[in-house]
Amino acid sequence: MNTTSLVQSLANKSEASVRKGVTNKIRTSIVLNIAKSAGALALYLGILSWKGIIQSPIPFHIISGLILGLVLVVVGHQAIRAGFPMWMAVVVISGGVGFSIFGAVQNNLLHNYQSVMQVFHLVGGLAAIGISVRLANNKEKIAGD
Repeated sequence: MNTTSLVQSLANKSEASVRKGVTNKIRTSIVLNIAKSAGALALYLGILSWKGIIQSPIPFHIISGLILGLVLVVVGHQAIRAGFPMWMAVVVISGGVGFSIFGAVQNNLLHNYQSVMQVFHLVGGLAAIGISVRLANNKEKIAGD
């Protein structure tokens, strides 16, 4: 193998690595922007529903909450691959799954303490949004750079 072919081979590998890094950054940005958007929409619709202003957005609130939960599972997986502490990834994944399930069944829990359940649901949703924003601030690390 001569020097020219060695340099060409290294250049091709480097170019493929750069392309992969850019793809990971774009994918990570999209996922985290979906998380922030779904969280903001769920929060807004939840507050409208909680205040009794509108009852019709509840299905959209549920859908946006489920999207946030699913995106947090994806973000948790990306965090594991990027080398974040395992506890953080476990919190993100279990929070995404747990609060999605909790949101789906909260109306059937403790009818006498419904307002307590709603506050707990609100705090959990805000925590999920906060985690996605924290990870968004570290998106270069999540993208693998």
